[in-house]
Amino acid sequence: MRVYSYEISDAHMGWTVEAYLRCHHYSSRVLTKLKKSPTGLLLNGKHTRTVDKLQTGDILRLELADEIGSEPPSDLPAEIIYDDDDLLIYDKPASMPCHPSQRHRQDTLANVFAHYCLTHQLSIPFRQVNRLDKDTTGLTVIAKNEYVSSQLNGKLEKEYLALTEGEFDKSEGMIDTPIRRLNETSTLRLPAKDGEKGAQTAHTRYQTVAYGKVDLEKYSGAVEGHTLLRVWIATGRTHQIRVHCSSIGHPLAGDDLYGGSLTLTSRQMLRCYRIRFCHPITKEWMEFSRPWEGEFVRVMEETSISESVLLPLHTENR
Repeated sequence: MRVYSYEISDAHMGWTVEAYLRCHHYSSRVLTKLKKSPTGLLLNGKHTRTVDKLQTGDILRLELADEIGSEPPSDLPAEIIYDDDDLLIYDKPASMPCHPSQRHRQDTLANVFAHYCLTHQLSIPFRQVNRLDKDTTGLTVIAKNEYVSSQLNGKLEKEYLALTEGEFDKSEGMIDTPIRRLNETSTLRLPAKDGEKGAQTAHTRYQTVAYGKVDLEKYSGAVEGHTLLRVWIATGRTHQIRVHCSSIGHPLAGDDLYGGSLTLTSRQMLRCYRIRFCHPITKEWMEFSRPWEGEFVRVMEETSISESVLLPLHTENR
């Protein structure tokens, strides 16, 4: 159970409880749940209705009831880099899907979170704010209740690192190519034309960080040149960065689904290394940065890109 309390100011005197909560971006779904609970909405310690009026100095108390998580727990490792009463941030490892599927029943981040809930005696369903592909590593936020989830949805500022094949002819750019599914059963996404059936708009901005070359005597048949990118996405389409980089002739290293070579690594070199957001409850801006990850750094160095280029990315804006 999570409890939030609000002291009513002069500015909200005479407002209804519902108007006040909608001003704080509580959704209709959350309001319905609060109204159904006898202790969901309390005004100065007594049950209140959403149509009741507020007075200056009133204390409005909300009680968000526990909900049952449905996934079996797993103690697979996934580092927690932040944890409070409202949200949790994992540094998701590679080879770990976020949600269970037919082929992945107990090895997902949802199962890891279920184990966290078990050890902390919590009853919370898995609400992931920013989903990552199975082999994409990095920072992902889990909301601990429906209100926090709705407040953070679409409001995370995310930056990625991508190690791509080839040398870019300009230091920064924008890719605005729409994306569509290959078909209803396939996970594969394709570049699409505006107006094409199933096409979704997608916007990806990139900036080059470093360029290096592979030792072809050590890795015969490898793509020689590689470019490390910083990437920002204005839309969150499935496989967006992977499809967009491939569409301009620079697939991610290790991403054979979209044309990348497996010579240096067997998984795509993509990492969500920085997130920034306004905490829904404290209203404080929070930023977390974690550029380093073992396999990503190893492959970078095989392309003669030094790990030292990541240091300013970690300390920037801090």
